[in-house]
Amino acid sequence: MAPTYATPVELAEFLAPDPAPADPVAGRLLDRASRDVRRATKTARYDVDETGLPTDADTLAAMKTATLEHAAWRVGRGEEEGIPSGGGAVTSATIVGVSVTQAAGAGSGAIPETVNGIAYQAWLALEDAGLTGHAPDTGGC
Repeated sequence: MAPTYATPVELAEFLAPDPAPADPVAGRLLDRASRDVRRATKTARYDVDETGLPTDADTLAAMKTATLEHAAWRVGRGEEEGIPSGGGAVTSATIVGVSVTQAAGAGSGAIPETVNGIAYQAWLALEDAGLTGHAPDTGGC
């Protein structure tokens, strides 16, 4: 079984003071966010324990932060189940006490919403830890 990098309790703490999804939904959300983080770090090299979790504390912390950021992004978009809630751009969202509204036609030169399929802030956590941007290693020349 693939590891999950954060718990529902950690998600609730991360989202506070905003409410977190109920534990069963939070568990599924974190499983899916963890899967997306694993996909984003597929070519990164790090040691893991018998459960598949990184043994390096900094690597584990970055993957937990990325998982929480990605899950929070999905909650902010109304995607608690990991399924988009509808088409079109978000015109207003509130999460962790911050409210963002995008003006019509905005976006050029703006911070991207996602990078390689995960939330921008999640990507930054992984990038800061050196877990992105690696070429595949085939063990050859």
